[in-house]
Amino acid sequence: MSTFFKNIIRAILKFFPYKSLEKIKRYRNIFYTHWIKDDFATFGDNSYLERGLRLWNIKYISIGSNVVIRRMSNLSAWDSYTDKKYSPSIKIGNDCSIGEFFNLSCINEIVLGNNVLIGRWVTVIDHSHGYLNEAELQVAPAERDLVSKGKIIIEDNVWIGDKVTICPNVHIHKGAIIGANSVVTHDVEANTIVAGCPARVIKTFNNKN
Repeated sequence: MSTFFKNIIRAILKFFPYKSLEKIKRYRNIFYTHWIKDDFATFGDNSYLERGLRLWNIKYISIGSNVVIRRMSNLSAWDSYTDKKYSPSIKIGNDCSIGEFFNLSCINEIVLGNNVLIGRWVTVIDHSHGYLNEAELQVAPAERDLVSKGKIIIEDNVWIGDKVTICPNVHIHKGAIIGANSVVTHDVEANTIVAGCPARVIKTFNNKN
């Protein structure tokens, strides 16, 4: 590269540093948040959505205050599928931080408490396609009814690592930690660390407050 073009690049970077680009991105996200927040069931103060979200039926979604949801996440509330009707409810508490590519899908009820920290590529889904019996194996998966085995409850101060999957009918109690890449199929007690596929108890702390 010639000295002339190097000088041009230096001049551009001097007047438009990288931190300026980050400020522009943040202002765009603030505009996006204000543009869409009134379509939610409720939307708390100082919460922040990054652009690039996939949102479906957000009238069934309540978001608390000081919540951050990062880019490329999916929040879907299904009130109908094929000819079936559902009553979805998604509630996200205060001071939650949710990483990129979060996938949440609901036909029943999903609750996140306060101060929940969620890593990247986490999946929380309270339903499946069909009852998984032999007769339904003859039906195309996308044509089966959506079926929920139960709601998903995640209490306060829970930390969920990257690439975790949380299955239907699971209650994760206060202060639990879910290790990266885990698949949670059963309830998790308070102040307990679990990990694995399926997730198993790694350590339990005595403090149950």
